[in-house]
Amino acid sequence: MKTNKVITLLIIALTIAISGWLIMDTVTETDYESALPTTVKVEQTEIDMGILQQGKPQTVIFKLKNTGNHPLFIKHVESSCGCTVPEWTKKPVKPGNAAEIKVTYDAKYPGRFIKQIKVFCNTDKGVEELRIMGAVGSRQ
Repeated sequence: MKTNKVITLLIIALTIAISGWLIMDTVTETDYESALPTTVKVEQTEIDMGILQQGKPQTVIFKLKNTGNHPLFIKHVESSCGCTVPEWTKKPVKPGNAAEIKVTYDAKYPGRFIKQIKVFCNTDKGVEELRIMGAVGSRQ
């Protein structure tokens, strides 16, 4: 009986510790507002996705390397259209490490496309601009 109580208490303590660690490792509004500026090097600011098949979403990855001396906080990433969906890390990026911005384009309509992606972060500029382009072939 006493062993069961000890095991239960250990499980509860472990759960609380892991939850706290996950919360601490996520960028908050306060973190972003109080963050010191850093610098980033974007591997590619523009990616040509080529010719896409209509109806088949495609994903590309942009890499942002933190080249500064302070953690990189990505507050928000937005695209110029609902057909372009970005995903990004919510954790601080340590100096020397890189963050990935995954961008999925929903190739619903045929024709050429150019979409802007803005990464709001704690650099001197405050925003890094990315772009995807390509063409969607019509269904056959």
